[in-house]
Amino acid sequence: MMPDCFLPRIDNRMNTASRARLRLFSALAVLICLAACGSYQGVNTSYRFLYDYESNALHPGYLLYHHSTDSSTLLMKLSTAELLFARTDANSPFYCAARISWTLLYDNGSALVQADSGSFIMSDSGEQPRERLMLAEKVLPLKAGPGQQLQLEITDLNRPAQFNATLRVDKQNRFSAQHYLVRDSVSGLPLFSFHADSAQTLMIEHRRLNGESVKAWVNRTEPKLPPPPFSASQPVLPVMDDFIPRKVNRTDSATYLRMDPGMHFITADPARQSGITLQCTNPLFPEIRDAGQLVPPLRYITSKTEYGELEKSQYQKKMVDDFWLDCGGSKDKARDLIRIYYGRVQEANRYFSSYTEGWRTDRGMIHVVFGNPAKIYRRENSETWVYGDEGTASSLQFVFIRQDIPFTDNCFILQRDPLHKPYWERAVTAWRSGRVYGD
Repeated sequence: MMPDCFLPRIDNRMNTASRARLRLFSALAVLICLAACGSYQGVNTSYRFLYDYESNALHPGYLLYHHSTDSSTLLMKLSTAELLFARTDANSPFYCAARISWTLLYDNGSALVQADSGSFIMSDSGEQPRERLMLAEKVLPLKAGPGQQLQLEITDLNRPAQFNATLRVDKQNRFSAQHYLVRDSVSGLPLFSFHADSAQTLMIEHRRLNGESVKAWVNRTEPKLPPPPFSASQPVLPVMDDFIPRKVNRTDSATYLRMDPGMHFITADPARQSGITLQCTNPLFPEIRDAGQLVPPLRYITSKTEYGELEKSQYQKKMVDDFWLDCGGSKDKARDLIRIYYGRVQEANRYFSSYTEGWRTDRGMIHVVFGNPAKIYRRENSETWVYGDEGTASSLQFVFIRQDIPFTDNCFILQRDPLHKPYWERAVTAWRSGRVYGD
């Protein structure tokens, strides 16, 4: 068996090397506009590093909670490890600060018009720089209306690093996901990813529902992997018939739910057409740390027989090591392949998770195997990923269409095409030959 150190630890916590990478990319960060899961732009905007985690210096968490008819709360999460600490002189304490600027837009039928704007500061200081999580909850004057967007701009005030995002505001439907705020019932900390482990009991606030009956359902069926991009089949999406009722404890303003395996759907909507979805995942999600997590993503680049042997083996770590060593031909090359392949899996988990883990979705599949595209064109209900030089014979495009399902607004389905087959086979062959495909 190969030594334990053969499989590198995939960890996104800040160390000296990652801090250096962040400083390197900070100049680039001011030039690109990024959006996170569940946030869509209504214009045909071109991006390059939209889903490249390391190319972005700042990784804030943010969500919107509609708690009353005339106001909503913007919740923000930001790590001081991603901000530059500075001080005014040798005798002053170190400090870091980020400005959170927000702009509320609405659609007047012909254009987006600014309705309101504002900003606030998140900061920390001390005798020495320290790594901690900063949280903020800002009440915004926000009423229900059609076609609303909330634009965010997060700026490190000590260096030129910036993050931009756009949230679609859904306040007209009182049962939409933005009408539920999920917190850990012990710590009181909000959940920004809507993923929790089975040890957690969650408190789900829903103050605007005025005591209406909130119910929960769970689907414990593991979703199937998406078919390859050239297949005639489409992914199997969950439907309400797959869910069974779950017991919850309720008050007028909150519901308490103890997590267990599966996808949980919580709503007060009698028609069950909208609500909030909570996934029970590995406590380390979205990171990949143990051998059991390493095997499933290999299905994209293994044969059915190979994968079956990996899945049933009592020595999965050794078999994963051997697979990548066979691909790379050396331990150093295998480490590089592992780092990049599972780094893409983690990125997919961060950006594409919806009714299932992000790497299991259509966009996750393409991201893991092909890497970041040269361009991404983003409209309100679609994304087009372009690989290679656009307009040339070698250019490849994948088009994803947003699906209207009750469980998430982050579900995009690939428009499959038999012509994608040679490109897919070329990418898989590259990985198995020890070559990183894409990027």
